[in-house]
Parts: sequence; structure tokens; C-alpha cells
Amino acid sequence: MMRAVVVENAKAPVREAMRVVANYPRPELTPSHNVLVKVHYTAVNRADLMQRQGKYPPPPGASSVLGLECSGEIVEVGTQSSAPSRSSKWKPGDRVMGLLEGGGYAEYAACAPGSLMRVPDKWSLEQAACVPEVWLTAYQLLRKVAKTQPGDNVLLHAGASAVSLAAIQLARHVLQAKHVTALTRSARKLDQCKQMGADEALLREDFFANFRTEDAEAKNALTKFDVVLDPVVGEDFFTCLSEATNRDARYVVYAAMGGPKVPDFNFGPVFRKSLSILTSTLRARSVDYKADLIEMFEEEVLQPFLVDAGSKAELNLDTVLALDQVAEAHERLESNDTGGKIVLKVAAEE
Repeated sequence: MMRAVVVENAKAPVREAMRVVANYPRPELTPSHNVLVKVHYTAVNRADLMQRQGKYPPPPGASSVLGLECSGEIVEVGTQSSAPSRSSKWKPGDRVMGLLEGGGYAEYAACAPGSLMRVPDKWSLEQAACVPEVWLTAYQLLRKVAKTQPGDNVLLHAGASAVSLAAIQLARHVLQAKHVTALTRSARKLDQCKQMGADEALLREDFFANFRTEDAEAKNALTKFDVVLDPVVGEDFFTCLSEATNRDARYVVYAAMGGPKVPDFNFGPVFRKSLSILTSTLRARSVDYKADLIEMFEEEVLQPFLVDAGSKAELNLDTVLALDQVAEAHERLESNDTGGKIVLKVAAEE
């Protein structure tokens, strides 16, 4: 048995919805998920908030426990494996961080061997918990979905979110974007976006106003974008598409925090600019897809940028809370009053 967070009432206020139990069954190993990790830390993601509210069920076969990532130590590698070449690289005692379909808010997690990465020697497990979901999501969106090229102009909606703070750094330092603009609702987060490498950080309202001006000369002087990453959507943002994008731009929607429907959506701008509207989530991707993504990430980002680049890279750890403080962690993320990842300490000291 193990400690884990369980959701008891999806409709209840956050402090009544979840509790930590001490007698939750340990996960059983399967051929596809044959690595048992003792979880030291997990991190809070918006998908966790949605699942807690009953709005984002886990994929079939995944743990119903919240938590899409973890860092910790391998305690067992099962002998039955559907990916023996990937399993063979791991052994008990290895420090790892990785993606989960669910189960991070618990003391043990059954992991696919290809969904794990070795924690760099110079990192703590606390730092490592900031990486898997956020950095792999940002990398997937920019590299595999939007196919960002050197010289592209990149626009990030919700520019101070943890994913966007990673995306700013990836676009600027790894993918060699020409110009990176971050949009946020909070004036106090503008400086953080600039510190991460954004060429421009704007309040959303100012951005919209710039493209709604009747001054054609002023409008033409504004930066136009080749890649847009948007977790919010919303009618206001779509109305700026025709003015704010270059021809053949790639518009990537990876969440719908503004709601799943866009009233009076007009395809006119899409056709006029030959825009590609793309969607993607990471959680429901196949084990093989995630393994391939992680191999690319390790080669292009993890070692050369996050580890070797030193002061250039910022993991953006906002707060570390105990597992018993999970409700507080959810409240903080829901308030949009964070500047990076909220990490939950699950196990004892390293």
C-alpha cells in the first residue's frame, strides 16, 4: 500500500474534493509499464485541475490518481517488457524523471521505460520535477507540431504560463526564432517573460488594440507571426488572426482555457492567409510517440541546453509544497498567481 491523493467529490470546492490516503494500492507492473518508480516529487498541471473537476478523464488503462509527471528513484524493473531495448537501460537506484498518463500524486508510479529520462547529476530531484510535462509539451508543440524554423516569428498566448516560459527559451535559444512575443493578462509578469528571452512582452488587451487600430501604417509596422501557440482560444484572439499572422502561419491550439467553443468563428482569415490550425495534447499520445519525443528532446535540449548551457536555461520552479498541501497547490494554480511550476513533495528527503 502507499500514500496517494484521491478525488472524492469532483463537484466539491477544492479543499473538500481531495484527500491524502495511506492505504492506496501500489500500481502493478505490466509489459508496457514495467518500471516502478518511487516518487519523490510531482508537479501540478492544469490538466490535474480539470481532472479533479471531472472534466478531463484519464486515458483508458491509466491510473485514476492525478499527476502527469514525476521525479524519483527506480525501485524495480519488471522482467516482462514490450520494449526490452528501452527497459534494459534502467536499473534499481537510477534517478529518473518522466511523463505519466496518471498516478504522479502517489508514492509509487508504474512507468513506461521510454517515458523516463535520467536526471542530470547536477540537478536535484526537486528541480527535475519541473521538466517533463512542461518542457516536453513546449518542445512537442514547437518542434513536432508547428515545425518551427530558424527565422520564424513566434507568438505565445498565456505567455507567463509554465509551458510558455519553457517555449520562450526553446524558441529563442534552441530553435533560433527571429522574434518571440509573449502575451499575458498580468502586468507584473511582463518582466519575467522578457527575462526568459522574449523580445516583446505585451498585455493581451494592448495586443488586441494594436491590431484593431484604423491606422493602416501603424498596423503594417507590427510584427507578424509564423507560429502561434494558444492554450486559451477565445473569440478575441481569433479576430486578430488575419492581421497578426504571416501567410502559411501555423496556429497551434493545445488547450481551451477560454472554453471549448468560439462563437461566430469566421473562416475568412484562415483562407486568406492559408493558415494551418493544428491541435495537440501530450497525455493521450502513444507510448512509442512519447519515447521518440523524449529521445529527440534529450539529444537537442536536455543535455546541450538545460544542462550544458548553464545560466542560459531557467527551469522556473515557483513553489514546493507537501503532498498534504495539494489543495493549496491547486488553488494557487487556479488563481493564475504563479511564475512557474508548483511542485509537490511526495516522499521523504532524498
